[in-house]
Amino acid sequence: MITAGPLLSAALAVSLLSVGATADSGSAEAAAADSGGLTITVVNNTLVNNRKVVADSAIWIFAQGSVQQPDKSWRVETVAPPMKLSERSSLKLPRLDSGRLYIAYGDPKKPDVPPLAPPPAAAPSPDTSPVRFDSVELNYPGQGNLTAVDMFGIPMDIATFNAAGQPVGSPKRWACYTDALKAVLKTKLTAAGGNYEAAVRSLTPAGTAHSGSAGQFLRLVSPNISSGLNPSGYPNLTAYVKSMAGKPLRIRGRFDGNSGHPSKVYDYSGKFTVTSPTDLGTLVLTDTGPDKLQSITLTGSSLVPAGIDVGGIYSNNSPYYLNGNLAVPHFVGENDEYAAAFRDVVAGFAWGFWNSPGHLNDSGLFNVSAANWGPFAASQPQHPYYNVWAAALFPYTLAYGFPFGDTFNDAPDRRPLVDLPTNGEVRVTINPDVGPAGCPGAAPTPGPSPSTVSAWGRPSFSGRIGTTYSRVLRIAPGARRQVHLQQWDETSRVWRNGGPAATTDTTGQVRLWVPFMAKARLWRVLAAPTATAAAAANVPAKFIGVR
Repeated sequence: MITAGPLLSAALAVSLLSVGATADSGSAEAAAADSGGLTITVVNNTLVNNRKVVADSAIWIFAQGSVQQPDKSWRVETVAPPMKLSERSSLKLPRLDSGRLYIAYGDPKKPDVPPLAPPPAAAPSPDTSPVRFDSVELNYPGQGNLTAVDMFGIPMDIATFNAAGQPVGSPKRWACYTDALKAVLKTKLTAAGGNYEAAVRSLTPAGTAHSGSAGQFLRLVSPNISSGLNPSGYPNLTAYVKSMAGKPLRIRGRFDGNSGHPSKVYDYSGKFTVTSPTDLGTLVLTDTGPDKLQSITLTGSSLVPAGIDVGGIYSNNSPYYLNGNLAVPHFVGENDEYAAAFRDVVAGFAWGFWNSPGHLNDSGLFNVSAANWGPFAASQPQHPYYNVWAAALFPYTLAYGFPFGDTFNDAPDRRPLVDLPTNGEVRVTINPDVGPAGCPGAAPTPGPSPSTVSAWGRPSFSGRIGTTYSRVLRIAPGARRQVHLQQWDETSRVWRNGGPAATTDTTGQVRLWVPFMAKARLWRVLAAPTATAAAAANVPAKFIGVR
């Protein structure tokens, strides 16, 4: 059973941390005054043919965070003002509560005017802003993440390092960039009966944002973006909710607790009861767990779009009721055991797990990285009964595709969050719109020549992302050999040191544990008396291609 972790994902989290003094580390005085804190570094990697497509002088960055006021209320304020990347590539903040780092591309006609106004101005609208931008969510001390809950504007990676400069955890990257993501979303959304043009925002010559792909690309928007000014391009999931009529559901897990609510175990059961062919049903959940929790009631109509309301499946936030009291609505922001159970209901719909044959309508069996039943089309092969936006992005990113994209998602290499080490660094890398090679819509880049890979050829093995492939390779007979591993870098066309985990024995056999990733990787295994690259370079290599 996958137990419930912290209720609110980083995409929805509201910090309860107090804020100390903030500093703009763009100034030498601030950096000298406070040597501690989180360093945020931004790297421009918009390289195409070794040239930056977007100049440092055209990239603007600023940071915002929730700052507690004297009356104990919270307000979003600027903690690092807008500056060009050419003027400031890093900044240091002693803390950042419920914060965002914004990256925006400037207007070449107004090179010295910040493209986005920081707080106290309103946050930029993914629906209507004429500026191309994106953001990273950061809560320091705490965690950070890439987010695509509302939109995708700029392909960015994040990696973290401790105070000594050593990498911490696994980076969160986009495996493919803008060209591929547009192509994939168009294919999947069209197949699901949606409207791709309604999910694109572009810039008109007059300088306004509009729905459609004509003009300069600004962003792709998610089903969460529903201001009423532009139609939603995403399919209505009414048929999915109707398919649940009369089906028994079981929602079980554990709310881990917080400062306001103790940990609770829940084990709810119920079914959608309908009263007419047009009724989407009412779900009443009764708890049989050890904590004897109140019943939960929610309506099917609250889960699907109605007017400009995107509904619970897409937004993961709609009203539910406790103990049959329909006069008092409750919401996930209450961050308690009932919100956790509701979260499991709506996240199960977003992943497509409910009413899939492999999961038996039991949330305790839901696992994003399960080898037998994956999310989205893997669970719903006959119908697009899931969040199509999140499904399109899922193979290419560890960003949140919907607010509870970390629910039922326990695999370390699928974990959206990164820990922010004390006095460490988070490095944000801005990538180009084109590539890398091997992605949908990208021009193929040739790999190593056949003669280079003559030892074993280049076999390819299939597997689900998040699982591991294990294989025993016989390197050489006789005495124990050290193993040196390298990975082929398709972009730079060089071998990089490092590779999958490996062990050797006295027979010369090497066992590899190779993680499956979002795109093909080519590893080579070099056996030598020592583990140095120089000693291994003259030894015949063994190759294994993993997809």
